[in-house]
Amino acid sequence: MTLDELMTRFARNNGIELPKPDNGRYQIPLEGVAIECFQEGDKVCLLTEVAPLAKSEAQQQRQSRLLLEKTIGLIQEQRCALTLDEQSQTYQLYQRLSLQELRLEEFQEAVEKFGGCVLYYKNILGLGGDTNNSAAVVGRMMP
Repeated sequence: MTLDELMTRFARNNGIELPKPDNGRYQIPLEGVAIECFQEGDKVCLLTEVAPLAKSEAQQQRQSRLLLEKTIGLIQEQRCALTLDEQSQTYQLYQRLSLQELRLEEFQEAVEKFGGCVLYYKNILGLGGDTNNSAAVVGRMMP
């Protein structure tokens, strides 16, 4: 299956309009989260901004320590990684999935869990997001 086919089936399955690709990148609109989906070789990648880097060095250190403490469990459990994009000065969440073995149901679950992780990070940084209800919130696609 190609990324285009996967996204077509994903949109149909969720009753949403197929996102228009921009240079091969799709934006998946979820409630509270916008996830960029694109292909790198035989992998489907999910990427989204979590939070801007704090302005002061002291705030950056506190922010980094807090995120590091919470990240180890998510890396092991969800197979996603928190990164810092130095150009945009934002923390981003990134995940890669094998396109060759990926079924629609697995992709749907991965997108929902990924969105839940984003909301979790936003919540611990005080940027909104409800970790108690993240699965229900992320499970709803935006029209």
